[in-house]
Amino acid sequence: MQISKSYNASEWREDLKRITRHAGAEGKPAVFMFSDSQIKQESFVEDINNLLNSGEVPNMFPYDERAAVLEQCRQLSKKEGLSLDTAVELWNFFVDKTRANLHIVLCFSPIGDAFRNRLRQFPSLVNCCTIDWFSAWPNDALEAVALKFLNDVDVSSKQRGHIMSMCKMFHEDGIISDLFPGVVLPKADYAAMEAAMRDACAKRNLQPTEYFLLKSIQLYEMIVVRHGLMIVGLPFSGKTASYQVLADALTLMEERGQEGQSKAEYHVINPKSITMGQLYGQ
Repeated sequence: MQISKSYNASEWREDLKRITRHAGAEGKPAVFMFSDSQIKQESFVEDINNLLNSGEVPNMFPYDERAAVLEQCRQLSKKEGLSLDTAVELWNFFVDKTRANLHIVLCFSPIGDAFRNRLRQFPSLVNCCTIDWFSAWPNDALEAVALKFLNDVDVSSKQRGHIMSMCKMFHEDGIISDLFPGVVLPKADYAAMEAAMRDACAKRNLQPTEYFLLKSIQLYEMIVVRHGLMIVGLPFSGKTASYQVLADALTLMEERGQEGQSKAEYHVINPKSITMGQLYGQ
């Protein structure tokens, strides 16, 4: 059900007709999920209250549509081996099927007076529902959810941390995301690589600034997840030095016996010796 700015009571009733026909006249299971942000009029909640209480909304179907529903129920009841003849029997069959097949899921926020007033005005929201109260999520769980979405995104560990914090803030401010519990948040440790980079910078008489080391680590992370990449930047911005220092650092780590790293090699080619198409893999 799509709630637009122009959504009105007539469209609401049409949606209710469609879902109750699906569950009652066709005998198919259905879930109707409705949140308080979709309440354009309080009459919507009244209809939900009636569905929860009795399985029907009074006077929702006009005569011609009601007759079509009863005919569908007649066919369905015959398939189930029942012999129902009167309109009352067929309508009761429709209501029973609706109550059996239609599950209503209400997503309401307990904050404010609106929720309290609706419970007083429409008691079936409590009497005919099983309440599942969701408490606040801990920070590590919110970060784990964000990590699940960022697993396949090509960003550095520092950028990933900033994005995760932003996603957590969105959730805490009321923007709810899909939840994937049970995800463990790994922490990247680049201490050994950073030490090797500092040694490589010293051999090349380069200043190992924090920004340069961060860019070199980001380059390493991109190489790990990409088959090919392009380093782009202004002249004298450290493009060549970054991959040279990274290669030297990986070689140093391999020489020091640090697990998971191997000697890195790079070869400089003359781009004018091949065509532009060949250069870009065409």
